[in-house]
Amino acid sequence: MNQYIKNTFWFVLCLFVMGIASGCKTTTSDKPKDPSEVDPEKYLGKMRIFLEIHEDGIRSQKVKVLRRHPIEVSVDQSPILTESLMQNIKLVNNQYGYHLEIQFDQRGSWLLESYTATNGGKRLVVFVDYPEQQWIAAPLIRSRIAEGKLIIIPDANVEEANRIAMTVMNSIRKIKKIKKPKEQKTSSSSDSSRTTKLKNPHTKE
Repeated sequence: MNQYIKNTFWFVLCLFVMGIASGCKTTTSDKPKDPSEVDPEKYLGKMRIFLEIHEDGIRSQKVKVLRRHPIEVSVDQSPILTESLMQNIKLVNNQYGYHLEIQFDQRGSWLLESYTATNGGKRLVVFVDYPEQQWIAAPLIRSRIAEGKLIIIPDANVEEANRIAMTVMNSIRKIKKIKKPKEQKTSSSSDSSRTTKLKNPHTKE
């Protein structure tokens, strides 16, 4: 009888260990892929904007922003703005470099104006998940932002910034039920012969 109990014990123990091992393997396989392997057309990115606050050990949390020259900022644990309050996000290139331009909806614009009007001198700290989690910017609030448009220079290269814009915009479209603009490949190909004919005279010149 004792031998039977021992055998049963070891059998159950083996099943338990195998269950833990398989659970660990599943967790590992479910981790986000390398960002370079993620298709930005399909991934739903996240963007959360937090407000800098005084450290109190209750509502506050310390985060490190920027990769090359990290700074530590104490922020509220709850974001003040998310992708659900955004209407559009895009990557803008100009002669000075590139930045992300975020346009908020009516409620988001009101919240942005309210927070920036009463928290001058503090920072807006931007968190993204695309799919890796990162704190990409901490712009200083210099004045009230009334037009609902926030411009940030992300701690990211052009490819990363473009992927952030694309994946967050995917989430905005899903939340707002906005249809994605159709690509005009057919029209451009059908007009190629006509475009070529129009270009010929200019080419000769």
